[in-house]
Amino acid sequence: TVIHNYTALGHVRLSIIDLETGDQPLYNDRRDKCIIYNGEVYNFKELRKELVAKGKTFNTTSDTEVVLKAYEVYGADCLNKLNGFFAFAIYDLNTEEIFIARDHFGIKPLHYFYQQGLFLFASEQKAILEHPEVPRRLNKSSLHLHLNLRYTQGDETLFSGLKRLPPAHFLLYKKGKLTVKRYWELTPEINHNITEKQATHGLNDLVKEAVKSQLVSDVPIGVYLSGGMDSSTI
Repeated sequence: TVIHNYTALGHVRLSIIDLETGDQPLYNDRRDKCIIYNGEVYNFKELRKELVAKGKTFNTTSDTEVVLKAYEVYGADCLNKLNGFFAFAIYDLNTEEIFIARDHFGIKPLHYFYQQGLFLFASEQKAILEHPEVPRRLNKSSLHLHLNLRYTQGDETLFSGLKRLPPAHFLLYKKGKLTVKRYWELTPEINHNITEKQATHGLNDLVKEAVKSQLVSDVPIGVYLSGGMDSSTI
């Protein structure tokens, strides 16, 4: 837990990478920025080498520290360098600004509430609802969508005032001002210059690389196969 002036950050970690020194919140070298992070960045070792070449030093072997120091070097543009799934928050103790981001496809959840100077965020909605100043009011328009589509669209949730940070978006909050921006959008690219056989082999290589990148771990791992199309492909 970090408590600084009117800001508090709390984190519970499932240890997969860097079991000994990867605890959070994690500070930078000057201890003027800290991060809480949920997710896994598959290319963190390559990105770490890039940051070392730019003069950054590391105290852990975790991808968490790589994300924090990538933000120090590249700012919000660091998101375009991350290959993986994540939801994280970086707090600047000097400016009292908090930077919150969610991965490109929204695999990791991130919710927030802002009303009358009170800003809260968490992975789960129920954590925010524990705050005594958060009203538990039904969002009737979201309920209508949920009953018809079986999910809620955009940034709305089933609770009035409680929002979901959309995929491929980041949020900046500083002293009462909240800004949400998109940082990435999927743009399909079709290559008409390759054969069907080349496309098939290329897809096979991409699947193998994707599976391989997700098997990096400092603890025993398993692969969960449910029998569907994706599991059969793997």
